Amino acid sequence: IAYPLRLFDYCQETDGAAALIVTSPERAKNLKQKPAYIMAAEQGTGSWIEMMTSYQRPNIADLEEYTRLAPHLWQEAGIGPEDIDCVQFYDAFTPLVIMQLESFGFCKLGEGGPFVRDGALQIGGRLPTNTSGGCLSEAYIHGLNQVVEAVRQIRGTSPAQVPDCTNVLVTAGSGIPTGALVLHSL
Repeated sequence: IAYPLRLFDYCQETDGAAALIVTSPERAKNLKQKPAYIMAAEQGTGSWIEMMTSYQRPNIADLEEYTRLAPHLWQEAGIGPEDIDCVQFYDAFTPLVIMQLESFGFCKLGEGGPFVRDGALQIGGRLPTNTSGGCLSEAYIHGLNQVVEAVRQIRGTSPAQVPDCTNVLVTAGSGIPTGALVLHSL
């Protein structure tokens, strides 16, 4: 535990499991459950990253691995941050949410704190975030539960459902080569 973070700013390792079925759009149309379509998926890394060495960041507030992949993700998806209805951020540590808000263009650098403080992340807010509780509050099973919740949002089956949710951003962990995807409902 390192200042300024406290115990509950760190995820607790959790035993758990999640499963996903990935198939073609043609096959998905014949399944019982409403599909969530992968609109875009990108991977990225910081210029200085080796495995799990984010303690060497030139600027602790800059998640370069995300800021480098975000433009490619938005281009591939054909949409931008303003089109996202809900996000499922990898949140093994509390500061990662604010840093990802800024890295993916939901707000400018340095504006993530006020964005959160003003209620944007709540259901009914501008950008409902980690609606199942995320790694910090639901379970830390390395972020796979974030993908499951994104699918639930697209299907309209989440216990914390965002109304009319059609586009969801999901991110993977930082400090390593990382990834993000946009799921979409047709």
